[in-house]
Amino acid sequence: MRILYHVPISHMLGESAIFEKAYLETLKPKKKIEFFKHEEEIFEEWKQINEKIKSKIKKGNIDCSRLLIYQDGWSESSCAELSLAIAEKEPNMALLARLTARGAKIIATEDKKLIAKQKECYLDEEILFFAVKQIEKSKDINFQGVILKRISNRQKAFRNKSKRIARARDKHVAKRIEQTLVENFTGILFMGKLHKVVEKLNSSEFEVINLLKEQ
Repeated sequence: MRILYHVPISHMLGESAIFEKAYLETLKPKKKIEFFKHEEEIFEEWKQINEKIKSKIKKGNIDCSRLLIYQDGWSESSCAELSLAIAEKEPNMALLARLTARGAKIIATEDKKLIAKQKECYLDEEILFFAVKQIEKSKDINFQGVILKRISNRQKAFRNKSKRIARARDKHVAKRIEQTLVENFTGILFMGKLHKVVEKLNSSEFEVINLLKEQ
């Protein structure tokens, strides 16, 4: 039985949004406060994750020299860029730095073509988001209604496409885990909360432990 720790993670805006500054400028003061509060909650979540992992290492449940890391968004091409990503001081990347410093190995987790397609969808959605903000300023109500309806239809199409890509990514990541997580090694999967990687694994071969739910 192969052991895999599952860590469902929340993404911070700075990790994925190309137009972070522009997005913040669209928010009203109350929404901006809510946004920063949410970011603080994510930082607290990462503190909890860090403490859980430290405890596992201290108790001997996790041996970093035999730990394989599977990371949301990391493909063959991005594994070599860990040191560059760490410079961003994101809590996820900082944790990877500490684990790899103790001997853990990051596995090329994702299909870079699927990642590129997903990023294209996110970019398209972000462009439409800002287009809506500009159109809402128009005084021509009829023009506004027609264009906003068309944009809404495009947004739905992009979201549906993005969901299909996400499911394909889940299958790929599950396959990578099945291929690379060998006996006598422990795996740890950092994956966004909306992903369904665990459900794609062959359950008879793995003991999956949700790190945040375990006491």
